[in-house]
Amino acid sequence: MGALGRGTSYAGNTDTMEVITVNPHQQKMTMMAIPRDTLVKVNTKAGSKYVKINAAYAIGGPQLAKKQVGELVGTKIDYYALTNMGTLRKVVNAVGGVDVNNPFAFTYEGHHFVNYSAMNDRASGNTK
Repeated sequence: MGALGRGTSYAGNTDTMEVITVNPHQQKMTMMAIPRDTLVKVNTKAGSKYVKINAAYAIGGPQLAKKQVGELVGTKIDYYALTNMGTLRKVVNAVGGVDVNNPFAFTYEGHHFVNYSAMNDRASGNTK
């Protein structure tokens, strides 16, 4: 689960949810993104209601988020990791950067993104 470092006691909704499975016998890992607007039925003190799955963390913390994701994908979620952007930057730098495959250059909200695939470049966690 990814959440911005908000600096408050309010946990807020998660920004992203990913289900990662690791099979050491086959040396295989899979990763599946959970669309954050997926509606799920949640039991609250006020009764059952449908909410976006990314609200499960704000309503019931990691336990409810694990339960809702597990019910959605049909498997028990054994572990979770909660990260914020500062943690993500440290992880990317710890593994020496990540390969970026951006097939074209573009500008979005005043930020220019270059064609990394043409440069065959590696981005660090400090890349903006």
